[in-house]
Amino acid sequence: MANAKNMSYHGNGTNLYECYAAAVIAVVAWNILFIGLIANFVLFYLVLKKLASGRRSDKLHLLNIIVANLFSLFGSLLGEILARGNIIPSAQTYCLFYHQVNFISLFNNLTSMAALCYILYENIVKFPANRLFSFSLSLKVTAASWILSLVLVPACISGFFVAEKEGVGRICKTNIDQTPTFEESASFFSLIVLVTIWISVCATISRISLTGVASKLKQHRKQTQELRIHNNSIVKVVSFNKQAYVMVFSYSICWIPFGIAAALTAANVILFHSCVYFACLVGAHASAASTPLIYLTIDKRFRVKCCSNQKARPRQISVN
Repeated sequence: MANAKNMSYHGNGTNLYECYAAAVIAVVAWNILFIGLIANFVLFYLVLKKLASGRRSDKLHLLNIIVANLFSLFGSLLGEILARGNIIPSAQTYCLFYHQVNFISLFNNLTSMAALCYILYENIVKFPANRLFSFSLSLKVTAASWILSLVLVPACISGFFVAEKEGVGRICKTNIDQTPTFEESASFFSLIVLVTIWISVCATISRISLTGVASKLKQHRKQTQELRIHNNSIVKVVSFNKQAYVMVFSYSICWIPFGIAAALTAANVILFHSCVYFACLVGAHASAASTPLIYLTIDKRFRVKCCSNQKARPRQISVN
């Protein structure tokens, strides 16, 4: 909705306060974009450097999250610039492109987050053997996620392109009083189904993995207390749970403002300036940039506090 619901800074019937509000929103949106780009570029360099030092599956998925974020941030930037104010004939096409890159980024973020949760589960519960997620399998999962998203998302949005080409579309226009066409309704329904399935699968994998990890850490904490091992080896389960769930759900939660704004607009309740959507989307992807840091913190804490003491002991703690 980068171009839909555009309000001009120069008036068009809006009062002075609305112009000021639009200007403030624009400044906030562009600052969020700037911060998001810097954060992702810095993490891109750090994770790429770590990946070069050793091929690990989790590093590959961390890198994929950052690449997906950068893909979305630059796509949003291009869509916002070109679609603003319908200053070019193909502005509506770029508005739809704006939507596509964000959905593609969302799907790849969710896929890699679910994969990270499962890898964390393997590192902790199945440590050090019986691992399924090898580097080659992670590479295949990442490639499959990109291929599916690059094929399915444009296919779902194709109905909006048809409607816009025929001049009867409403998704990227200021006037949304028109009745949705059959193509738009079909695209909307198929997109909702695709998003629901993708989120459900990723959320299920994440929930099962994190539940298994929490259970293992509780067991480890109980055993270390019984064996009277030094407190430094005891993993703080509550702290881990908070960090893990923040890693997975902070990105999803940051999509709520965009969803509310889009729903209110679709229901003709209120028309938001395009920068509202821009700020919501960029904010979501900027928050996803924290995922690599949170994951690496969790991974390091476990290896130092939970696994380091296993080398000094004759046996490992069994999960069974």
